[in-house]
Amino acid sequence: MKHNANFYEPPFRPPYEQQAAWGWAIASATTLATTFAFHLPLVAGVSATAVAGTIGAWRWYQGEPYALNRKRLMQADKLWFISRDKANQWYQWASAQNKLWLGRGYEVTPQAAEKIRIITSRGLNEALGQAPGQDSPMGWIQQIEPAKPIVVDFGDLDGHVIIVGSTGRGKTRCFDHIIGQAIARGEPVIALDPKGDSDLEETMRDAYRRAGRPEAFAAFRPARPENSVRIDPLANWGRATEVVSRIIAQVEADGSFKAFVWRVMNNIVQGEIAAGRKPNLLSLRRLVERGIDGLLLEVLKTYCTENAKPEEYLGYVNNAMTKNGREVDGYVEFYERVLVRRAPSLSVEGLIADYRHDKEHFSKMVVSLTPILSMLTTPPLDELLSPQPRAGDNREIITIDKVVKQGRGLYVSLASLSDPTVGSAIGSILLSDAAALAGERLESAITEPRVTLLGDEIAEITNDQLTQILNKGRGAGIRAVIATQTLADLEVRLGSRAKALQQVGNLNNIIVFSLKDPDTAKQIASSFPKYQARQINRSYSQSIQAHPGDTWGGGYGESLQQQDVDLLPADLLMRLPKLHYVAQFSDGRVVKGQIPIVGNPK
Repeated sequence: MKHNANFYEPPFRPPYEQQAAWGWAIASATTLATTFAFHLPLVAGVSATAVAGTIGAWRWYQGEPYALNRKRLMQADKLWFISRDKANQWYQWASAQNKLWLGRGYEVTPQAAEKIRIITSRGLNEALGQAPGQDSPMGWIQQIEPAKPIVVDFGDLDGHVIIVGSTGRGKTRCFDHIIGQAIARGEPVIALDPKGDSDLEETMRDAYRRAGRPEAFAAFRPARPENSVRIDPLANWGRATEVVSRIIAQVEADGSFKAFVWRVMNNIVQGEIAAGRKPNLLSLRRLVERGIDGLLLEVLKTYCTENAKPEEYLGYVNNAMTKNGREVDGYVEFYERVLVRRAPSLSVEGLIADYRHDKEHFSKMVVSLTPILSMLTTPPLDELLSPQPRAGDNREIITIDKVVKQGRGLYVSLASLSDPTVGSAIGSILLSDAAALAGERLESAITEPRVTLLGDEIAEITNDQLTQILNKGRGAGIRAVIATQTLADLEVRLGSRAKALQQVGNLNNIIVFSLKDPDTAKQIASSFPKYQARQINRSYSQSIQAHPGDTWGGGYGESLQQQDVDLLPADLLMRLPKLHYVAQFSDGRVVKGQIPIVGNPK
C-alpha cells in the first residue's frame, strides 16, 4: 500500500506495532509458564512461545521508526558545542573528500517537508496527538530526520555563497568554520568586515597560529593605525586605466558627467606616470585639489628634454616668463608648435586640454572626486592607504595581489558603525582592487591558489566591482562568501532592484539563518523547489427529523488532496533557532542544518 499514491499515513502516529508487541510478549511468557505449570508437551509449548516471541519482536521492530521519530521531536533545543580538536577532525575529514563541512542536519526531501508542514500548521502537541499545551521551542525542526554531517563540494562553492540572517543568529559563526577550513587548506583568505568584529579577527589569527603560520596573518585596522598593516589599493595594475576605473567606481554619477570625470582622472594618472611616479590616492587628491599646473610643467620639462634641444624651447619659455611669468605657457606653446608634429603625445595633450579648460566649469565637474579622495586620504588613512617607505615606520606594506600570491590571510576592519561613510569607501576601493586582481587572473588563466573572499554585512560596501567578481570569479579562482541581513539592503546600496538581482543571481549557494524581514523570507522561500503536498479532508453529516420515530441518518467522508506548495514556508525561515539554518546548494540540495560553536559553553 505504501507504493500507492493514494495511500496516506500520519507521519507522527503512535507506534501501535509496539503496543501489539507487548501483547505478543505477554502471550509468549504466558504460554511458556502454562507449559511448565500444567506439564503440557514441551515441544509444542516452546514452539508456541518462540512463535509469539518472534512475532512480538517483529512488531516491535516495525514500530521502532515511529517511536524514534516521536522521541527526537521532543528533544530540547540546545546550542551545540564542540572542542577545537573535534572541529579540526571534522575539517580534515571533509577536506580529504574535497568538501566543506557545515555542521549536521538532513536533506529536506518532499517527505521531510511534509512533516515540517504538518507540525508548522498544527503545532507539535497536536501533531503528536498529545494534550493541548504550550509547544516546545522550534528545536524540533532539527529532529525531523536523523542528523548527518552536511558537506558541500568545493566545485559547488566556486559558484559563490550568500549568507542571509538577522543579527546574532549565526552568520559570524558560519564564517568561522568557512575561514578555518580555507586556512587549513592553505588558501589565501581575505575578509572584509564593516563591523570590526574582534571575534572574526581572532578566529583568523588563531587559525594561522594553529596552522603553524602566524606570520601569514595581516590585519588592517583604521581605528588602530599603530597596529595596522598598510595597503596600497592602486599598486597593482597592467594598464593605467585600471587605476582610473578603481577611483571612478566610487563616484556616484552617470552619463556625460561621469565620463568627464573619468577623462580628467585618466589625464592626471597618465601625467603622473609620464613624470616617472606611481600614482597613489594621496598624490591624486593633491592634484585634483591644487590643480594640474605643476604636474603639466613637470611633464613638459621632461618631455621637451627627451625630444628637443634646450636652445629650441628655452626661447619660448623666456618669452612666456616675460609676458605673464608663467613658465608652463612657454613649454605648452613649444609643444603645440614643434613637438606635436615631431613627437606627439596623447598624455601631454590631455593635460594641456585640462589646463586650458575653463577653471570654474572644471571645478564644478570634478567636485565629485574631492569627497571620495578626501575620505580615503584623511589621517590616518593618508599613511595606511597611500603608504611610502619611511625611516622608523616598521608597519608592513602589502597589497591584495601580494596576499594572494603568498597564500596569506588579510582581515580588514572597516569600523563602519562609528564611521560608516569612510568605512564604506575603504571597502569599495578594496573590492575594486580585488576585481582588478580577478581580471588579471582571468586573462592569465590563473586559477590557483583558490582565493576565499569574505564580506560580512556586504550591503555596507558592495559595488559594481563586486558584481564583476561574482560574475567572473569562478574562472579566476575566487570564491566569494558574502553576508547580509536582508536582500533589500543590497537594493538600497546599489540603487536599483535590477542591480541587486544581478548580484544575487550570481550567487549559486544560499545559507539562511533566522530572518526578521518577511519580504526576504518570502523571496527566499519562493526560490526553493515546490512539491506535491498531501492533505486529508474529513467531512461529517447528520440528519434528524422533526418528529420522533421518523428516519434519521449520518455520514462520514474522507478525501486526499494534493497541491503544489513551497518546499519550506516563509514563516519558518523567520522562526529558526539560533545557529540553525536552511541552505540551498548549487547541486540542487536543500538542507536543514545546525552550526556548532567551537569551545566550551560559558
